[in-house]
Amino acid sequence: MGKWRILERGDVVDIIAPSWSSTSTELRAGIKILKSWGLKPRYSEDMISPDFVYANSLEYRVEKLKKALKSKTSKAIFTLRGGSGAQALVPYLDKITPPEQIKPFIGLSDITSLHNFFFQEWGWPTLHGVVLTRLGNKRTLMREKRELQYILFGKSKEQEFSGLKPLNSAAKKSGRVSGKVVGGNLKVLEATLGTAWSFQSRNRIVFLEDVNERGYSIDRMFEHFYQAGAFRGCRAVVFGDFVGGAEKDGKSLVQKALVRFAERVKFPVLKGVAAGHGRLQRTVPLGVSSVLSTGKKSKWICDSGGKGRG
Repeated sequence: MGKWRILERGDVVDIIAPSWSSTSTELRAGIKILKSWGLKPRYSEDMISPDFVYANSLEYRVEKLKKALKSKTSKAIFTLRGGSGAQALVPYLDKITPPEQIKPFIGLSDITSLHNFFFQEWGWPTLHGVVLTRLGNKRTLMREKRELQYILFGKSKEQEFSGLKPLNSAAKKSGRVSGKVVGGNLKVLEATLGTAWSFQSRNRIVFLEDVNERGYSIDRMFEHFYQAGAFRGCRAVVFGDFVGGAEKDGKSLVQKALVRFAERVKFPVLKGVAAGHGRLQRTVPLGVSSVLSTGKKSKWICDSGGKGRG
């Protein structure tokens, strides 16, 4: 298992748009933040040229992703936005030789399909973190910006998530569970089932989040995972934010769907990681070693995925 090298001031970082587009204002705001960190953002001027839904044509998005991955001059890859479209790039990645240089790859939501591929096929650790459009948003909390910055520059060697709430009997028992971290957006991961890059959780700790999915939809997705055997051998599941999804009467059945899943499985299931699509989007390292402590004082400690540049 490799690690990416921590960033230094003056490093070139590539910006790509595998999914949806954004406004030029959002792009410039995100670039401004990266420059304030001492980084040199690089992107193509024609990156945002929507075909009808996505930031650009499939061919364009594939080419820019491959170029960023293979570049010997850039040290990290930031994704512009989530939404939809990244899954279509995965089959093309399977045709190339894994680059020798492992780079921190940052994004969330729809970017989950790329995180899943990079770890399962190449053994790359990645960062489930804010996309560029969110990074430059004035409403984004300084805490999440600083947290990502500290991880990328090696000031934080690990991520700790404390105050987690156990959702089943296995999680209420005091104990320790270790395993590599996988996961991301629940809906996107479900879309991998049955493909050559189907989500795998054996011997791993799974992080899950989602947005605007109603309770019945989440319950159905978990049923699909269950019937597909996707959680067979899983060490534990930790839920991030599940935002939106209210019924017509304004009430939400999302938490009941999460609890039903937790009570069905034998491994620990907990919630409380402030990451996903909520007010705070903390960075969750993926493809890294982690230790989950269960019981009354549940907490989860994950390696950052980075290493020095010596």
